[in-house]
Amino acid sequence: GVSTRSTIPVLSGVFMESTTDSITFQTTDLELSIQYTAAALVEEPGRAVLPGKLLFDIVKSLPDAAVHIAVEDEAATITCDSSSFSIRGLNPIDFPAFSVVETERQISLPFETFSSMAKRVCNVVSRDKSRAILTGVLISLEGGTMRMVATDSYRLAVTEQPQAGDLEDFSAVIAGQFVSELASLPKTGDDIKLGLAENQIVVSYHGTVFVNRLIEGKYPNYKQLLPS
Repeated sequence: GVSTRSTIPVLSGVFMESTTDSITFQTTDLELSIQYTAAALVEEPGRAVLPGKLLFDIVKSLPDAAVHIAVEDEAATITCDSSSFSIRGLNPIDFPAFSVVETERQISLPFETFSSMAKRVCNVVSRDKSRAILTGVLISLEGGTMRMVATDSYRLAVTEQPQAGDLEDFSAVIAGQFVSELASLPKTGDDIKLGLAENQIVVSYHGTVFVNRLIEGKYPNYKQLLPS
């Protein structure tokens, strides 16, 4: 979720806020926002924004031990076992608040089902930004059947899977890259939940919340292309 191209410097960082017994991590590029909360031993509540790429490089090198983060003004010291790093952060006041989106419809399905279906269609998604609707995956639930569709106008991929339970009908065009990233998340045995708001999709999985813009427009009538 960290922005790599924005002219707003704070978006290149990871926002962290600690409360009495947990720490919340947030990132956003103003299109996609991600939030994750983990249990933590908090000595003093506070907020900080640390550079995303630098933080990621540090985390990759850390041993499997407790990580201690101390922040004073905008400077942070990260200590783990015998390793210690000092990095300069960004002002957390400038970081955008996480979107709290009220969803109108929501479905829940096994992550393995979602992941396997997504991987079947994502490589057919168009890369041509001039036809934005084709850069997305059509995800729909109709009559108890979950369906994912992708096309680049030359190739068409359709996969469907019956779903048990009394589920609401559902239809949205979601960015293909976002669907692909969701499908690549680690398997945990949890269900993945998809919620629709007016122009956003809210995905909840294993303690992480993703909020992303829907692709607006009418998806092509792919059914007429399918041989009977």
